Amino acid sequence: MATMRHSVKFELRTPKNEETAVTMIVTFNRQRLRFGTGIVAKTKFWDSKSQKVKQGATGARETNLHLERLRTVTNEAFAQWFVNNPQTVPPTEFIRNAINTYLGKAATNTANLWGYIDNYINSRGQSITIERYDNFRLTERYLKEFAASKVKKLDFDTFTPDVFDEFLGFLYTAKNLNPNSASRHVANIKHFLAKAAKAGYSKNLWFADFKGGKNEVFDVYLTPAELAKLWELELTDTPVLDKARDLFLVGCFTGLRVSDYAKVKRSAMVGRNFKIYMQKTRKHVLIPVHVKVEQVLNKYNGALPNLTRQHLNKAIKRVCKLAGITAKVEATVTKAGGEAVTSTKPKYQLITTHTARRSYATNAHQNGVPLHLISSILGHSTIAQTEKYLKITSEEKAAEAQKYGILTGAEMKIAR
Repeated sequence: MATMRHSVKFELRTPKNEETAVTMIVTFNRQRLRFGTGIVAKTKFWDSKSQKVKQGATGARETNLHLERLRTVTNEAFAQWFVNNPQTVPPTEFIRNAINTYLGKAATNTANLWGYIDNYINSRGQSITIERYDNFRLTERYLKEFAASKVKKLDFDTFTPDVFDEFLGFLYTAKNLNPNSASRHVANIKHFLAKAAKAGYSKNLWFADFKGGKNEVFDVYLTPAELAKLWELELTDTPVLDKARDLFLVGCFTGLRVSDYAKVKRSAMVGRNFKIYMQKTRKHVLIPVHVKVEQVLNKYNGALPNLTRQHLNKAIKRVCKLAGITAKVEATVTKAGGEAVTSTKPKYQLITTHTARRSYATNAHQNGVPLHLISSILGHSTIAQTEKYLKITSEEKAAEAQKYGILTGAEMKIAR
């Protein structure tokens, strides 16, 4: 091919915020490359149609000139490649380095560990959530700090089991992470190494069996009685808490992630189901319409209000405290360095937006809904994923076990 279709698009990274970074997405040959432009814009002044800052905004002319120059640099990079390499597809590294050079960033070399990780994270584009992108970047930063502190030259072939153990210790001591947080970064590195091996950059495959520490955490769910307390709570005098309560309950009655709440609207109803395209899994799910969710939609004229996840997490703790969800919850947590500490916290302090999804799964299971149906509604690819969401106490499990006579001897038949 002498030419190839490609596109350059500018968009706001977090359009729900009042002010956010402008990101450039370059798409070609079924690949998406993502770049920070160095521009921060106020959302109200951004024109998504023209992909520019509106006239009248402070620095609009300079900002738009910078974005247009970025577009030109990108187009020139493709043109340059095709002049010198007709009938071939430009490698992502070539396009990325041309853009990074203009942005004043160092060129990357995907043949080494650092270049590959940087290129891989950026190339994910819109295929991963912002939260996952940021988590990947944090892993990269921790890994570079570890290498600097140990004066180690890390590359594909030098990432040995001993290095992994040392890195885990670094996360516990230098970064004061608990085993669960540390294990997420270990999982990210394993992900990078697996992708590098698949792409032919590395033959180092031992890491597949390495596991970071795991920990019992304060994962809680809300019972139907507690959900009723939230529903009945009078909050008309505090609009922010009222909206937070309503959004959280929508999560409890749909099982959706907070990133998908905005998709719950009257127009998304297909019969007695919501048809929702999940942002994380990139697939549609059908969720039965709960009567309480219908009432919330009616309250807001068919579409839910907006609250950032950060504000929602803070507000819902206050709401749960007001609703009297204050029972003490006990758990043993392994601190950095391996010290096991048992402590208690009031339940309302442990509730986050993800508690809603966990509550949906647990309450459905306890009411006899088959696991495969719960898994389908949650958008999970395996039953094992769904089982991790079921938060049932030892006392609840024991009470359930009492129903089975064979476990108590009441119905046991002994062969003679």
